[in-house]
Amino acid sequence: MSRFTFVLPLTKATSETIIKSLQNKIFCHFGFWERIVSDNATCFTSKKFTDFLFLCGIKHTLLPPHYPNPNLAERQIQNLKSSLRSQCADDHSKWAAKLHLTQISLNSAINETTKFTPAELFLGRNISTPLNFMWGVSEKELDLPHTWTTAINNIHREHSRYAKFYNRKHTNVTYAVGDHVYLKTHILSDKIKRITHKLAPKYYGPFTIIKLLSPVTYVLQDTKNPNLVKTAHVSQLKIAREQRRAPS
Repeated sequence: MSRFTFVLPLTKATSETIIKSLQNKIFCHFGFWERIVSDNATCFTSKKFTDFLFLCGIKHTLLPPHYPNPNLAERQIQNLKSSLRSQCADDHSKWAAKLHLTQISLNSAINETTKFTPAELFLGRNISTPLNFMWGVSEKELDLPHTWTTAINNIHREHSRYAKFYNRKHTNVTYAVGDHVYLKTHILSDKIKRITHKLAPKYYGPFTIIKLLSPVTYVLQDTKNPNLVKTAHVSQLKIAREQRRAPS
């Protein structure tokens, strides 16, 4: 909720390097997390990473493939790229040396949704910078319980505003276990294989919904190949023609 960001350079994103970074850079300073939300990259779905989280008592939530919207890290990644792009315009090889400054700027900027800086919500204070000492700027004292309550109210207000905008363009459709649906494809053009993205089918299947992970996330099983199981967001699904029904 705080949007506080840790930026760690990795030569290679593997389960081993991520586990080491979590242990040595984050958990040892701030304690273990209750839950981790990640995409479906191999480094996060491997047995080694899964076992590590299990031993630490950390719950793991995987986002639906090809649907990064719920991942708050995506917004920060875009901000990170934008910052590094301006700092490393003359020498792209120096990006790792700029990360500490970028992390400070990300955590010191007022968030559009919470109306507070990530540092205020995570640390209970703003991060001190050389400018604070040069200009004699003193940190304001925060009433942390009131700050958190205000931030939560701001988040709820922003979510309601976004939901109202989203619902104008989307029909509310829900599915139940046992429904047959088609899954949206994500095919890329390939000249060698003579595949053109624009001419590829938009959906494939059908699949049977076998489990509800959340009101908008479903586990699907291929009707022809029971061993093929996928997770998908509701926006990626289309009801099979034989089961077409009015939106709820």
